[in-house]
Amino acid sequence: MAGTEARISHRSNEFSVAAAVVAASDCVALMPRYTTDRLHHPDLVLLPITRFAPGRQIDCLARQETSNGPM
Repeated sequence: MAGTEARISHRSNEFSVAAAVVAASDCVALMPRYTTDRLHHPDLVLLPITRFAPGRQIDCLARQETSNGPM
C-alpha cells in the first residue's frame, strides 16, 4: 500500500515478544486483535487494517512419526 514491499526482519509466534520489539524500536507488527498487553506497553497504538483483508497462513507442527495420517 505504501508503494514498496515490506522488509520482514523478524518473525515470532509470541505476541508478547512482538510487542516488546515494537515498543523498543521503530518497526511495526501485524498481530491478531486483543493479543497485546497494553498494561506493559502503554505507548503502543493498535490500528485496525481496513484497506485490505489480510490472509492468514496456518502451519501444523507435528513429529514425523505422527504425521502419516490426516491432520
